[in-house]
Amino acid sequence: KMVQEICADIKKLDYAKNHLQTSITSLNRLQMLISAVGQLEMLTADRSYREVANLLDAVKQFFTHFDRYVHIPVIQNIEERVKTIRLTLTDQISEIFQKLAHAADTVADAELVLDDLGLPGGLRALTDSCLVVDSLGVVARRQLLEEFVQTQLVAYDGLFGPNQA
Repeated sequence: KMVQEICADIKKLDYAKNHLQTSITSLNRLQMLISAVGQLEMLTADRSYREVANLLDAVKQFFTHFDRYVHIPVIQNIEERVKTIRLTLTDQISEIFQKLAHAADTVADAELVLDDLGLPGGLRALTDSCLVVDSLGVVARRQLLEEFVQTQLVAYDGLFGPNQA
């Protein structure tokens, strides 16, 4: 009987230890998520797209751990911040491609456009922005491609008319 009582006490302590470890792990992940989102906001404002692409992937991974906590206001707030960042990034990169489509006929022109947008590093900045598009996902990629194609087709509409094949 005494051994059973001791075993019952050990089981309770083991359950408590497991719950405590889970709580500590969740809080650590939450702290890392909050930190990553803060960095993501700063890097988005600075247009440091290579780092943004990496952080977007990391934030996406962190959110998989909080799927069952989406009803908690803190998680909802973080999700809203990430949605805002994603929209900002989509707008920024859309602006880059639109300005490039209108003003860049040569590599030198493209580099001038990128410098005017505050993207030093020339074509590397364009490559980094493409990494962000990949991190944003299929929907953002499709939207940006459609906008870019429409921009390219404007010249053909002027030549052939919008109803021509």
